[in-house]
This record gives sequence, C-alpha cells and structure tokens, in this order.
Amino acid sequence: RRVHGGCTTHMQAAGYSIPVVTDATSTTQEELNEAIVLFLTEKLEDISFQRTSGGVNNKVYYVTTPSSKYVLRIYNNGFNSARVRYEHAVLTQLATKHFSFSVPSLVPSLTGTTSVTLRSGSEACLFKFISGGPASLSAAYAIGKATAELVKGMEDMKIDLPLPNPLFRNIYDAHHITTRDSFFKLIESSAFDHVRESTTYLGDLVKKAEVQAVEMGTLNLPEQQIHADCHFDNLLTEGEHVTGMLDFEFSAFDWRVMELAVGLSKYVGMKDIEPTFEKWVLGYHDGGGRLTQQEIVLLPDLIILRILTNVVYFAGRAIAGEDSLEPLTGRVDIYANRCRWIEGRRDWIVQVVSAKLLE
Repeated sequence: RRVHGGCTTHMQAAGYSIPVVTDATSTTQEELNEAIVLFLTEKLEDISFQRTSGGVNNKVYYVTTPSSKYVLRIYNNGFNSARVRYEHAVLTQLATKHFSFSVPSLVPSLTGTTSVTLRSGSEACLFKFISGGPASLSAAYAIGKATAELVKGMEDMKIDLPLPNPLFRNIYDAHHITTRDSFFKLIESSAFDHVRESTTYLGDLVKKAEVQAVEMGTLNLPEQQIHADCHFDNLLTEGEHVTGMLDFEFSAFDWRVMELAVGLSKYVGMKDIEPTFEKWVLGYHDGGGRLTQQEIVLLPDLIILRILTNVVYFAGRAIAGEDSLEPLTGRVDIYANRCRWIEGRRDWIVQVVSAKLLE
C-alpha cells in the first residue's frame, strides 16, 4: 500500500511480494488534471504524470513540473473522508518530530486544505517527493532500526479524532464492508477453487485467530499510536539507508507489538531468510526498541494475525467493488506459505526476539 511507487523490488522479483496493480489503481488524464490544478498553478502542458508501480489501493502518480516533483494520491477507499482526515492529522504531528528519514509532507491546496474532493467524490492530496527507491534484503537492519525509531517517535502521539481504522484484533473489521458471513461466503466460492488448499488453510486460521484475538484483548498489552502498515513496501531506501517511511493511511492506536508483526510479516516464508530476519530484529534493538515477555511470546501469532487481516481486507475490497478478486487470489498461496513458515518456527522466533528485545 505504497504512497511512492518504484521499480519492482528484489523481494517482488523473487516472488515474495506481489504488487498486483489493477484498474482500481489507475485513472484518467481528465481526473489527474482536475486534481492537480487544485494544488499547483503551473500550466497543465508543463505538468507530466507517471503512474507508480507499488500501490494496490489508491491511485498514485508522480507529478513533475519544470521546478519540482510531487506525488499525487487519489483515494480509492470507499469515500472514507474520516480516514483521510485522520491520516493527515497523524502526518501533521509527525512533521513536528525529527527522524533520520523523511515522512510524507502534505502540500496544501490553493485554498489551504490538505485534501480536495473531486467530481467523482474521491479525495485527492499532494505530497512532496521523497528520494529513494525500493528496499533490498540487505537493508533489513536499517529497516528494523528505522521502525524502532518511528515507534519511539509515535509513542506520545494523541490524535484528537475518532479512530476510523480497524484494530488488528477485530479481524473482520479489516475492511469496513466485511462481515464474518460475507468473508467465508466469498472464499468458499468457486472463484477460489484454483487455490482451494491454501484458501481452506487460511480460512481455518482466521477462525482460530478470532478466538485468540479475544483472549489477547484481555492481556493489557502496551498500546500506542502506530503506523500499522510499516514494512519494506511502504518505505524508501538509498543503499542501506532508509530515506522515507510512507503511507500512514491505516495508522491507529493499537498494540505496540503489531508494528513488529507487520514489519516481519513481509520476510517470513522466504527461502533462507533467517539471517535477514535476525538482522531486522538487531536493527530494532539498536534503534531502541524493546518488548515485554508477553509481547514476545505472542509475536508468532500476531504476525499470522497481520497476514490474515490482509486476507480479510482484500476480500472486503472485492466485495465492495473497489477492486477485483485478483489482488487476493494472486496472494493466497504466498499468504499460506508465510503462515506455515511461522507455525514451523514459533520457538525460533521467540528465541531470536527474546535475545535482543526483552525489556
């Protein structure tokens, strides 16, 4: 769910992360022109647009003028204005903090607002361009360290708006239209027959996670404002240095440990990934990140929970007509492989994380 696109990453090329770009993330020249003239005064003939390759939710384009470069996002979120307001409130607070990397900086519209509403009803916003490219596996240490830095920077944040985003523990809330019944009706349909084994496995895990999440909700795990989608597809790097943390659209006040669960969820399942996993954890340690014993013990199940909320989220987008089924059916086998990898390495995950991050 990237704000800034880029070329296919090393991980994507190896089949570990699938950027299924569909018509849901493209738009017309007319809509691009409609949006950009509400932010910039340059003549349209002096402005060029290039669609990014990383986004799977919104319509995101590079915008180049004779003097500057920007990123235009047209939201494809079911006209969820509350989510836009909330994300922009998070970014406004982050702009007052100092990090070793950049975070998205909003360019105000010509009327001074951070977003505009288009004739379609969709909202659009403009960001300053952040340099950098997609991350490689060798950047795992830097990504872990930057993630810890972001967690520390967000721990005192309070957003004075109702939370429009789901908590990970409420698995069927991953998309606003999804219910338990509609989710299972969809994945049990013939559209998933070609990935039936993996789909059934993931469905069983969702049922198990329902019960586990209720139990975890009674444990008073540490909570704070988190990015909630902080992984290597949502950041930029130059070499092994993180230059930008992107896409705060799903930020929430949630369990602190979910930031690690999200970040690590993108590595699990890769071949011979254990050393890279350990480097990420070491980076998180060196960035000042720590966890309680309870958070560490629960981490394998929380990484699985993160993966399953993605399954429910993409199911919801299909049910809502925001996208086709392809972004989900194209990922089912990989999601299942990641979950199996975790289930086979629970003790190892706890041991590695405990050795570095135990408070």
